[in-house]
Amino acid sequence: MTAVVGHFRAQIAEIERDAALRWYGVAMAFLHVVSYLYWVDHRIAAFVHAEAEPICWPLVPECVALRVLSPTGVTLLLRAYFAAAVGAGLLFASRRLVAWAYASLVLVNALKLAIMLLDYRLRMNQHYMGFFAAFAYLFVPAKRDALRVLSRSSTSGPARSSSTGSGSRARVSIGRCGRSPAWASSSRAST
Repeated sequence: MTAVVGHFRAQIAEIERDAALRWYGVAMAFLHVVSYLYWVDHRIAAFVHAEAEPICWPLVPECVALRVLSPTGVTLLLRAYFAAAVGAGLLFASRRLVAWAYASLVLVNALKLAIMLLDYRLRMNQHYMGFFAAFAYLFVPAKRDALRVLSRSSTSGPARSSSTGSGSRARVSIGRCGRSPAWASSSRAST
């Protein structure tokens, strides 16, 4: 248990030390504000309330049991989600409050996931990408490197392989990183 607590303390300390990571936290919280605005614009309260016909996720076939709120209740839940996202972003602006900001961002992501589980129509690739970035930001050590890899892999397409001319060694380039992994630079390459 102390190892888990130590891991989370290390994640918080890494964010506290780096102003760029704190501002990245503000940006991560802002993604939730954008999700709220998108959901309000698409009037999701009209189809995720208790009386509406659900379209359940394949892995949550009984999502109707999760729908307990009235349309007004869903609207209030969405407003609470918005307020929590804004609050998390404001907390990241202060170095002293990073621990609270970290916990708030975890809770905001959990709330977004809970809202999304109410109806399959709420899925979008942008939400998945936001969750992946939040996971890397919140839980992976060496955050700058992890986020750099994540951003490059999401924009550069598949890994590429090129010949060095002689055909005996292959250089593998993952994304735009340009570095060859140790296993690709051995003198014995299979042909």
